[in-house]
Amino acid sequence: MTKTSDAKAESNDSSHSTTPNSTSTYQYSHEPFETFRHKVEALAHDIGCKSVANVVRLPGGSFNRIVAVDLHSHDSASTVQQVVLRIPRFAKDGDSPNEDILNQYSILQAIVNFSIQVPRVLAYDCTSNNALGMPFSVQTRLEGQALHLAYEDMTVSERLNIASELVRTLAAMENMRFHSPGRLSCSGPVPNRRRIDELDDSSPSDILQIQGFGVGVGSFRSKPTAPKQTSLQELLGTQFDGWLQVELSNDPESWVADLWRRLKTIRDEMDELGFFEDRVSLNSNIIYHWDLEPRNIIINRHTIGPSSDVSVPHHVQITGVLDWDDALSVPPVLARKPPVWLWDWSDDETLPSPIRENYDGDVDLLPIELYNETSTRLSKEDLQVKQYFEAEIINKLYGDCSPASREAYLDDAYGRGR
Repeated sequence: MTKTSDAKAESNDSSHSTTPNSTSTYQYSHEPFETFRHKVEALAHDIGCKSVANVVRLPGGSFNRIVAVDLHSHDSASTVQQVVLRIPRFAKDGDSPNEDILNQYSILQAIVNFSIQVPRVLAYDCTSNNALGMPFSVQTRLEGQALHLAYEDMTVSERLNIASELVRTLAAMENMRFHSPGRLSCSGPVPNRRRIDELDDSSPSDILQIQGFGVGVGSFRSKPTAPKQTSLQELLGTQFDGWLQVELSNDPESWVADLWRRLKTIRDEMDELGFFEDRVSLNSNIIYHWDLEPRNIIINRHTIGPSSDVSVPHHVQITGVLDWDDALSVPPVLARKPPVWLWDWSDDETLPSPIRENYDGDVDLLPIELYNETSTRLSKEDLQVKQYFEAEIINKLYGDCSPASREAYLDDAYGRGR
C-alpha cells in the first residue's frame, strides 16, 4: 500500500479545519488547527529559538501532520528560518519515547555523508513533555516544488536533466552499504529531545543499526528482531516463513497461507537451481527508499538565459528527497526497480493506461516488453528519456555501457532473469 507522502507539504497552501471530511481535524480526530496553532507558537522555548511565527498548516501524509513555521533566532529578530514541523498522527500515549522520531533523525543524519539531499533535522522531541503535548521533529524546508506538479509540462531536455539528477541520487544510495538486510533504526543511546542549539551536522558512524523486518500488519505486526540473514535466499526464506505463521495464527484454513507455501517452494527450487549465486555477500546491502516517486522529489528550475524569454530552456535540479521513514537495507536486486514515471507517467485520465501519480511501484505488472523498441506505448521522446536513463545508470553502476552490463541491469530492474 502506498503511503501518502509529505512532499505535498512543500508545495501546497494551508487548509481550514472547518470543512467536514476534508481535513485531519475530522479524518484523524485531531484538535482544531485554530487552537493547535497556539501550541505550536509556544514551542519556541522547547526548541531553543526566540519565537515561532507564521504558523501554516500544510497537507500532510497518512502518518504525519505537517506544519510550516518561521523560526526567529535569539541572535537577531531579523534572522528567520523556514522549517516544517513533522508530528506523528498516531503517536502512542504513555511515557515511552517515540521510536519513529529517533529513527527519522538517525536516518537523515546518516544520509548526509553520502551526497544525498535530504531535510536536516534542527530539533526534535520524542516525548510528550512539551508545549504540543506530543512528539515532533523540526526539519529544514527544502527549496523548490514537488516534481509531480511540474514533470508533465517539462520539455524533453528538462526530463533528461531530471533523469541525470536521479541517476546521481541512485548512485549515491548504492554507495550507502550495510552488513545485513533489515529496517534502519536509531542505534542509541540518543537523547530523547534536542534543541536547535544542541544539534550539529556531525554524523557518527554508528548512529544507525539494522533490525529484522518483522511480519504482520496493524495489531498483528511483530516487533523487528535482530537480523540473522546474511544472504538473499535466507532473507526471503525467513520472511516467507514468518508471514505463513501470521496467516495460520489468524486463520488455520487461510487460502493466503497456501500462497506463502507456494512462494517457499519457489524459493527452494530457485536455490537448488543456483539462482542466488553471486548474491551471497555480507556487504551487498544498500539503502532503499521504497517510495522514491515524483511526489517525494523536490526540484528547482533555473532559467538558462534571459529570464524574460519564456522560450529559453531551464536547468532542473533535484534539491532534495523526502519521506525516508522506514528506509530499508536490502540487496541491490530488490532495490533496482525502474523509475517508470520518467518515461511513462501522466495525470491525464484521457490517456490509455498511463502510470499515474498514485502508482504504487509494482513493477511486476510492467514487463520489459512493455517498453521495448517495437512497442507503440511510448512516444519518440519518452523512449529517448528511457534510453538515456538506462545508459547513464548502467555506466554509473557497472563502469561501462557494454551489452553484458546492460543485460545485468535489465535483469535486476525488471526481474526478467535470475
